[in-house]
Amino acid sequence: EWLRIASPESFRYLYLSNRPNHVIEFTLEGNPFILLNDRLERSEKIYYGVEKAENEGIETNLKRSYVMSSIGEPSKEMPLRVPYSFAAQLAGMMNPKNNFAQIIELLQKTGHLPEKISKEEETTLLLEFTRARAWVETYSPDKLVTFIESIDTATFADWKELFEKSINVIKDNDSPDEIQQKIYDISKELDLQIKDAFKAFYQVL
Repeated sequence: EWLRIASPESFRYLYLSNRPNHVIEFTLEGNPFILLNDRLERSEKIYYGVEKAENEGIETNLKRSYVMSSIGEPSKEMPLRVPYSFAAQLAGMMNPKNNFAQIIELLQKTGHLPEKISKEEETTLLLEFTRARAWVETYSPDKLVTFIESIDTATFADWKELFEKSINVIKDNDSPDEIQQKIYDISKELDLQIKDAFKAFYQVL
């Protein structure tokens, strides 16, 4: 079941990052599972020097846990990664089985992915999003599987345009009120329902 919803590395990390000879109380539902993946992702960033730990002792322990959780030797460069929590949000709204290209395009627009990715990276990302989708469908407390799948194909381009224009708004403005007003204006310009537009925008971001 674990491999249907997450990587084998996260399963190994669950055990290796806890003190030995202690009972591990854990659930696949809700925040505990998301936080486990967050911890693994942070350990990965610390291992590759992208992020610093609070002190040398913690850094050593996190690096060791990451190495021991890895299947084989860690790669020389940090793997391309989309945070599991974000992948779950997107996969809950856009089924990667049918909308993987749109997911990748959106992540490239938001800067979460580079413009060019390899076939191997694409295959890995598809697996990660498929697993995140399976977790959402089975264990997510609010069952994020909603919204974009209910939009018919003919109008999807309008929502895509909303996301793209909204990204530029965030880049160019610091004030939350100003951002909100401009998203409101964009929604009216595209003839979209304001309530659904804000729901879509905030869920994706």
